[in-house]
Amino acid sequence: MVAGVAVRAQRTCVVEILEQGAVSFVAVARLGGASRAGDVERLFVVLAPEGRRPLRRLAVRRPHLPDARRHQRFLAHVDRIASAPDRLTEDVRSAPGAPARVIAVGRYALARHSDHVHLAYALARACGRGPLASSAGIGPGGSFVLLVSRRSLPPPRRPAAGATPLVPATPEALDVIGAEVALVAGGRPDDARIGIPVVHDRVGDALVGALLRRGPRPRIASFERVAPPGRGRRRAAVRHSSS
Repeated sequence: MVAGVAVRAQRTCVVEILEQGAVSFVAVARLGGASRAGDVERLFVVLAPEGRRPLRRLAVRRPHLPDARRHQRFLAHVDRIASAPDRLTEDVRSAPGAPARVIAVGRYALARHSDHVHLAYALARACGRGPLASSAGIGPGGSFVLLVSRRSLPPPRRPAAGATPLVPATPEALDVIGAEVALVAGGRPDDARIGIPVVHDRVGDALVGALLRRGPRPRIASFERVAPPGRGRRRAAVRHSSS
């Protein structure tokens, strides 16, 4: 780890890359035409970490990703874990009705910054977004603060008892079938009461930018000038972890 060097502010900004890999967005189309909620009936996010198994599937409980402009936060849960991609989608591909489709692919990174974890993604350059991807709110890139419900984790993986029901989503927590996950885009009053950090940094944007610049298989080595608004410019050190 290289210590962060403050330019104006005295505080350092350290970003720890917990995990990188490939991300796929899988959708089941809505039967009977479009509705106000769009053409997507079910939405899944598949995370395939580099150099480690298992692969995970998150079932989002809305037909689209949360919108930062509307300060949305949606619940999801880890509903399937497997060692191969086809094993993650065989149930929805074989279900009656509209088949499941991969509507977008790209790269993702999980990064810990201070007391929270960011999930950022960027679509591969060759990935063209279609109507289903647009309906699901999948852009060229995006980022969320990712948390898990403390009570949904088994005791061996449950963080020490605390006052808040939500805790940062580490890779170990996401390796639990049934883990309840919150994807947070934008803050609201009283977030701290339930464990959602008050985040005013630009780390998520920096992650997306790094993924977009590096293309489909980026190597995130460092972030330059990652700073919360109004706190000056600083250099962010990045620590890599294989956990």
